[in-house]
Amino acid sequence: QTTSYVFDSAEHGAALFNLEVPGNIYTRIMNPTQDVLETRVAQLEGGIAEGAYGLGDLAGKQQSEPERENAHEAHHQNGVAPHRIRSRVTSAAATTAAGGETAATPAQPAAAEPAPVETVLAEVDDAALVEAVHRFQARHGLTEDGVIGAATVAAMNVSVRERIAQVRLNLERWRWLPGDLGQRYIVVNIPGFELQVIERGRPVLEAKVVVGTQVKPTPVFTGRMQQVVFAPYWNVPGTIASEELLPKLRKNPGEFVKTNMKVITGSGAVVDPTAVNWGEYHPGNFPFRLRQEPGAANPLGRVKFIFPNRYDVYLHDTSKPALFERSQRTYSHGCIRISRPAELAEYLLKSDPRWNRAAIDAAMDAGRERAVPVPEPLPVHLLYWTSWVDAQGLLQFRADVYGRDLALRKALSAL
Repeated sequence: QTTSYVFDSAEHGAALFNLEVPGNIYTRIMNPTQDVLETRVAQLEGGIAEGAYGLGDLAGKQQSEPERENAHEAHHQNGVAPHRIRSRVTSAAATTAAGGETAATPAQPAAAEPAPVETVLAEVDDAALVEAVHRFQARHGLTEDGVIGAATVAAMNVSVRERIAQVRLNLERWRWLPGDLGQRYIVVNIPGFELQVIERGRPVLEAKVVVGTQVKPTPVFTGRMQQVVFAPYWNVPGTIASEELLPKLRKNPGEFVKTNMKVITGSGAVVDPTAVNWGEYHPGNFPFRLRQEPGAANPLGRVKFIFPNRYDVYLHDTSKPALFERSQRTYSHGCIRISRPAELAEYLLKSDPRWNRAAIDAAMDAGRERAVPVPEPLPVHLLYWTSWVDAQGLLQFRADVYGRDLALRKALSAL
């Protein structure tokens, strides 16, 4: 005999899992500690019935008739038609396999392949559905638009077994870390696209980040924050210069003058990019260094943060802040762009009374590079978590952007 359970507390919102488990198992996963999660996973493995993940999140709370009418009226006033979400569910299910976005006009799925989520959604009030979809998207790192597109449906239909396996893989990653990460430290979760500054176990600063692409991923390691560099030069790495910027130099060298990009010879001389025959050069014989001066066009933005490492990876501001509004932020060459660079500089230099916010803003806009030592260096942990329990006790999941979960699963299965 089995009983339907939900895996979360009422005060935190919707259900995390709806599945069939033995009725005598206590199934709330609320404690972020490794041993408790291990116990919960072990208990669940024996009683899991295969099913769609996350459907309880869409059920939302039960509403009275007056509440339902008020919710419908509110949606109409906000320009959200009650039928809009339901229509998008149908079309999303039909197009998920193709990996595309859904059209505005719903298309009925084939009878032989019914949408796994549609039967649940058909009886759910639209106001509750919109609210629950937002919750689901938030805890899966998806765009919180309330629209059930292909990415949202794909996350809903990950099986419970797969999610439990994902938790176990991240528990394995915990085993690789030291028992004490430090009283104060900076942590970047690469798949979560988030930076946190932690003091005594609590976040005191949070920021969005952009990390490396799948081709040039951000590495996992621990360093030590030592220096803040205001108005930095961008000394272009050789591979970027010869492979990515050389074709642009061939096409329009004058554009480099407009962006304050300098072409420097091996002897240190600066040459006019419009006077060079760029057709003579290729990645194998490229003899120049490229350096961009401080300014608005500089991709490092107005400040960078140095924690020396063999990967030459650092944190920095950006000239393209619009990328922080995207849900998946894998656009860099491995370095980490942060959404709140001035706040991080203020935190790192707070023990030096000379560096208040006004002084920091002035240094960032000065147009000349200035390096300032961090008075109290602290650890920087670049980590890879696709599942974790957040500060509110909610179990979070993220996409395996670099395919490292799959690689780790294969490695563990071979033991």
